[in-house]
Amino acid sequence: MIRRISTALASAGDVFSRYLILIAGLVLAINLMVFDFSLWYLVFFIFLILRIIAVQNKTFWASSAAIAAGFAVFFLAINQPAPKIDFAKPVVLNVLEDTRKNNTFIANSKYGKLLCYYEGETDNYLEAEIAPKNVRKPKNLNAFDYPKYLRGKGINNVVKITKINKQKNKFEINIRAWMMRRGDTLFKSLFLGWKDEDYNENYSKLGIIFLFSLSGLQFAVIFDWINYGLKRMGITLEKIRYITIPISLFLYVISGCSVVALRVLLTKNINNFTRYKIPRITLFAIVLMISLIIKPKMFLTSSAVFTYYIGFAAIFISQYIYRQSLIGTRANRKGDAVKESLYKQRKTLTNFSILLTLSLFPLFSYYFYQYNLLAILLIALLTPFVKKILMPLILIDFIIPIKLIDIFILNLNRIIDKIAEIKMFTVTTGKPLYIFVLFAVIIYFFALESKLRYIAITIALCFTTAFSPLNTFAFIDVGQGDASVFIPAFTRQAILVDTGGLLDFKTNESISKGRDVIDYLKSEGVSTIDTIFLTHDDFDHIGDLEFIKKEFKVKQIVYPLGCTKIKGKPVLAPLAYKGFKIIYPFEPKTGENDNSLGIITKKAGQTILLMGDLGAEQEKEINYEADVLKLGHHGSNSATSPEFLDKAKPKLAIISCGENNRYHHPSAEVTRRLAQRKIKVLRTDENGMIFMKWFLNFRSNFRANVVK
Repeated sequence: MIRRISTALASAGDVFSRYLILIAGLVLAINLMVFDFSLWYLVFFIFLILRIIAVQNKTFWASSAAIAAGFAVFFLAINQPAPKIDFAKPVVLNVLEDTRKNNTFIANSKYGKLLCYYEGETDNYLEAEIAPKNVRKPKNLNAFDYPKYLRGKGINNVVKITKINKQKNKFEINIRAWMMRRGDTLFKSLFLGWKDEDYNENYSKLGIIFLFSLSGLQFAVIFDWINYGLKRMGITLEKIRYITIPISLFLYVISGCSVVALRVLLTKNINNFTRYKIPRITLFAIVLMISLIIKPKMFLTSSAVFTYYIGFAAIFISQYIYRQSLIGTRANRKGDAVKESLYKQRKTLTNFSILLTLSLFPLFSYYFYQYNLLAILLIALLTPFVKKILMPLILIDFIIPIKLIDIFILNLNRIIDKIAEIKMFTVTTGKPLYIFVLFAVIIYFFALESKLRYIAITIALCFTTAFSPLNTFAFIDVGQGDASVFIPAFTRQAILVDTGGLLDFKTNESISKGRDVIDYLKSEGVSTIDTIFLTHDDFDHIGDLEFIKKEFKVKQIVYPLGCTKIKGKPVLAPLAYKGFKIIYPFEPKTGENDNSLGIITKKAGQTILLMGDLGAEQEKEINYEADVLKLGHHGSNSATSPEFLDKAKPKLAIISCGENNRYHHPSAEVTRRLAQRKIKVLRTDENGMIFMKWFLNFRSNFRANVVK
């Protein structure tokens, strides 16, 4: 059946084969609008419709309409609300895979896929009592959207297991669990789709994460090895086609049913079943549409975007290199031109790797906000190394553990760590708008077809956020803590007031590791922090300082005289620096709440007063009016006295506190005082990040980044 379809597609020739990629694009546009609607996806959809109409072929129109309508109905049919869970009854869970931590796993149930939280060991088939579990939505601009990621994985609900009634092993599921326990880090990352945040951090910084998990190179190489081995055993091509199907299914399952494995294995198997060679771009379109049927929500995850983008870019760039290799060849030399072009293709593998890596610049800017220039060189060098040396060693070590190979892989990880620490090659781009990313990609491939100097426009579009004419002042949602930032237009620098910090009371270490602050600053294109004002010694104000210093160049750190946990420039009031005026303390104290820095600044026509953790006694010494008041001590009743509110006369009160925090901030008494004076209140626990953006010297107002 598959062979007949592929033969029909190949013989259909020019129209269908040539424009199938347009139909695939149309299907993709419908997919994006159904599952993650955006104005830019609508523009993309309209553009494709106009392009299809321009083909002026009725057969092609009919094919496009029929396929697009079929997919639209399919997407809408499965995009139904998740079934409501009856938490009063036990549910049978069929464990599918482990996730990052040992206390989470994904399981199938009668309610669909569930992400389950459970602290303890479990078998892979169990009956359990469950309760609802809240998943934090992104509450800062450009933050990672975890709920959206879960939707992309097909997970309907998140629950916690309160009690296990019955459990037992199932052999077919236990294979992956056994491989997960047995394999080393690289094996799990390459073949099992395992993601560890700390392990992958350096690979993503270097820009080579796709080489290890997103390009699909590992599955392509294994498939080719199997094909070659079967041929050497004398098995006919006809039989090989059918032998590789169950092997591909096995690889797909042990990969955790990853999108990367699906794309590569579909491509390889369809190629195996075609009598006539399907054009690569046509095959790409077919695989894309089949993948969307199997995993309709896959493009809600970055891994799907990366793997299909890499697949498309590889086709386009290889065709470009092939055309370039033919330039200067003599067409009248029978066979010589082809031989010479093949020879040149082998010689230009490095060029291919460089062009492919450079094409990823817009995607890395959009998802990671930075790009390491060493990636261009590293990928060119590591691609043949991974394919011919590293992968065989990893597989051998998995089958027969060899100490020497373990040492080699361990040292390789150390080398990657050292290279990732070289900051001078990392360029922070910020997160460009989606439309700029789209234009950057189009211009890049256009530049390959015409003049390579246009690639500079692609790179420039990726820096539109970093050199934006907009100023930003934001109160970052760091949970139960404080962190405020001012980012002037065009500068790629920032002024930070406090860093936040969530303390793990068991280990006495930071839980947050500065991710909220770091990710936001990088998404805005910040590469240097001009000044960090640290109000006082409390962990929730300074706890993530060291993590932030590792990621950014910090020019100076300012803190009140009397603090003992900070190294930097101790100051006392009054002192002004770049528009920020320190108005408290006037004498050194012990670094406690009463020694907090009081800071006032004027931005976008609004006076902003930041009170740190200052209490009611210290408020008596501060005599300023303000449009915006960041309440002292997270809205605690020990601060924000009625007298101070009457002096300051704020129009807007900002409260920085965590959801369901143990201190019950803000206090009911403080919120009552604010309500009595008709002062508008915005809280990070309810509203997420609170910020204002304004153009050059224009006036603006604060607004909340409400994500609920």
